[in-house]
Amino acid sequence: MRADQNYERLVEEYFGELPPVNRVKDWDEFSKYMHDYIEKYTVSKYQGDDKYDLIAIMEPMDCIWTILRYALRMFRRKGKKYDIQKIAHYAQIAWSKSKESGSLKSIGIELDTEKTA
Repeated sequence: MRADQNYERLVEEYFGELPPVNRVKDWDEFSKYMHDYIEKYTVSKYQGDDKYDLIAIMEPMDCIWTILRYALRMFRRKGKKYDIQKIAHYAQIAWSKSKESGSLKSIGIELDTEKTA
């Protein structure tokens, strides 16, 4: 028996039959959900009619610290209703701000030429 067949057999024994995986479809659904969440809760709460909001003055690393704050709250089982959405939104903001500055190194990402999982 090949290693991948053995792995599949063990997974099926332990977890039962798993539903098919479609990560791109899942991401598309999540992206649409986050679009609606940001439009409904974030823009209306923080941006208003002004050209800038509070996020405009944040640095990318500020977003990473905020992600840690929400993640730790969830890890301690004291998460609030929209913490996972806030984590996703701050990750997007950190990525966008780092991209604007031309360097993802500002949030600790070393770019390499190898594909990573």
